[in-house]
Amino acid sequence: MINNTAYNNQDYGIYGDADSIVTNNTARSNYGWGIYAYVGSKVVGNRINWNNTSNTPGQGGLFVYGNSDVKGNSLDNNYRNNIYVSNTDNIIEENFVTDSTNGIYFNSTGNFYANNRASGNTTNYANTAGNTNGGGNVSF
Repeated sequence: MINNTAYNNQDYGIYGDADSIVTNNTARSNYGWGIYAYVGSKVVGNRINWNNTSNTPGQGGLFVYGNSDVKGNSLDNNYRNNIYVSNTDNIIEENFVTDSTNGIYFNSTGNFYANNRASGNTTNYANTAGNTNGGGNVSF
């Protein structure tokens, strides 16, 4: 999925099945997740904002399942979570996350995160125990 716009959908804005490449998309004002990335996905360079209009706990901008590479995305004002990391073996790098309850929320251990930027979230990097901080993660 490349260069799409998902706006005001009832469930997910963009659903990436296993081993998907999700790049240069815009997901905005979707009822549930802006982008849902299943196992082995590559999620790069997306603009994800104002998703989870239902304000449902555990939802938000970007859902990452496992064994995925998430890099260079810009997320803001996604209720509850900008990035929600559900499972293990993910690489979360160089993302910009602002103005949510959680900037990046880890629901699992065994992930790597580095060089992210977070601001205006209630918690910028949440539940990080058991995950590897590769450095360069900045809160401002």
